Amino acid sequence: MLPLNSNSRDSQSQQDWSLRYLNNDPKKSYMEWWYHFTAPKRSSSHMSVEQRELVRRGRLVSLLLFYILLVVGGLAVPVAYYQNHTLLFVLVLAIGLFMIALAMNHRGAVNFAGGLVTAVVSVAIPIAILTYPGGLGTNTVFLYDMMIQSDLLAVSLLPARSVFIVVGANILFIVTDFYLQSRTSDLTALIAKAGPEVLARPIVLHIIVAVVTYLWVSSSQDAVKRADRAQVIAELQHDIARQHTASTLEKQKLEASIDLLVQTQNRIAQGDLDARVPLTSDNVLWQIGGSLNTLLSRYQKLRHLEWQMQQMQPRWQQALVSEKELENLKKEMEYVRQQLQQAKVEQVPLKLNATGTALDLILKELDGLLLSETTTAPKTYS
Repeated sequence: MLPLNSNSRDSQSQQDWSLRYLNNDPKKSYMEWWYHFTAPKRSSSHMSVEQRELVRRGRLVSLLLFYILLVVGGLAVPVAYYQNHTLLFVLVLAIGLFMIALAMNHRGAVNFAGGLVTAVVSVAIPIAILTYPGGLGTNTVFLYDMMIQSDLLAVSLLPARSVFIVVGANILFIVTDFYLQSRTSDLTALIAKAGPEVLARPIVLHIIVAVVTYLWVSSSQDAVKRADRAQVIAELQHDIARQHTASTLEKQKLEASIDLLVQTQNRIAQGDLDARVPLTSDNVLWQIGGSLNTLLSRYQKLRHLEWQMQQMQPRWQQALVSEKELENLKKEMEYVRQQLQQAKVEQVPLKLNATGTALDLILKELDGLLLSETTTAPKTYS
């Protein structure tokens, strides 16, 4: 195995840092149980900026509605029950719409839920102004300032630029209501004393809130995008470091496998036909090693067969010689038989020549013998 160089160690340290960065999940909030039933779920850890922003706004919708329901249900509803039944009806209707918004928010319709919450708040406060007993007075004109709640909800729960639409609608309502709704005597006296400041103050407040919150939310979204790019870079560093480590280990395994192949070939070159490449099936060169081992096994079998053939060759040659001698012996025996028949018929002495075979001794004994019809055996001489 080869040691890792300095670049490999740097890549490994970057990989460790990336893993710590990616696995550094924030602690679960005590509101997780509420988010579980009312906020959209995270689809995966590899979401785009837009998807993460949608999840963030969905959790914000869930959190704001939690506190709004506490305030409306615990404070506003009891007060309206004793003072303004019309407002009580509006508040109960608003609570129902908030529950619908929570259900849609949980299903992932974050923009719809945020728009519904903003619309309910935007309508609820003007209704409270229009239905207040006695008309528009000094004790109700401050509700113009309370309408910035819808501005804040719009810039927080909807795309940031939607705040200007909500602010425009609020300013239009303030101006229209200021001039058309009946006024109390104390408000008329205040207008005569303060002049246009009574109307200008809530309008300027709405504009300032819209501009400041828009700039703030826009800068926050830019920071989120930068953070997302940083996370993407961290993920890329993690992937690169992991790939570099994997390629280094693969290179080391490949070099070790090649070294085993070379060692096996050297042993074969030195005559060790029992040598085999010790590679397992998970090795990248396993097929080459397996093919070489198969070739060696076949070659070893061929060498063994060749040795056996060499051991049998003298016997084969001896068998060939014996077979040739047997053929010659058969021919000579046929020749002797013919001579015997001829000498017997013609009643002349046998004339047999030496053949250079094992029959020569017998032929020598038979040569010159005279055969007759009654001859049963060759004549012997003492």
